[in-house]
Amino acid sequence: MSLVKTGRKNLIETSQQPQNESLGAVILVAVTAAGISEHTRRSYQTSLGQFFSYISEVFNIDPPLAEPEPDGRRILWAFRGDASILRHITPAHLDGFRTWLQEPVLVSIPRKLDYLP
Repeated sequence: MSLVKTGRKNLIETSQQPQNESLGAVILVAVTAAGISEHTRRSYQTSLGQFFSYISEVFNIDPPLAEPEPDGRRILWAFRGDASILRHITPAHLDGFRTWLQEPVLVSIPRKLDYLP
């Protein structure tokens, strides 16, 4: 039995934690907790969508973990898969993502640079 600290005094067994939680559910919780306004949450969701599109390319995951879905003028993101992919992400992936965002767009995945006037 291994324990994970969840607070100052509370400990839970790791066997009690959900093992294959949906990636979309994890992102929803993170974005909701971090974003005060709707605009902030949408911005975070866009960044996470781009990141998981990049991760899909790196790990050759098909269909991709995140796909943009146009909704009028906005772009919503659909996330698929489970959160177990998070265990495989390293700091090097974040560095690669930063470089990937700066590359010329050769595919139709919306990136932050595409939104500039």
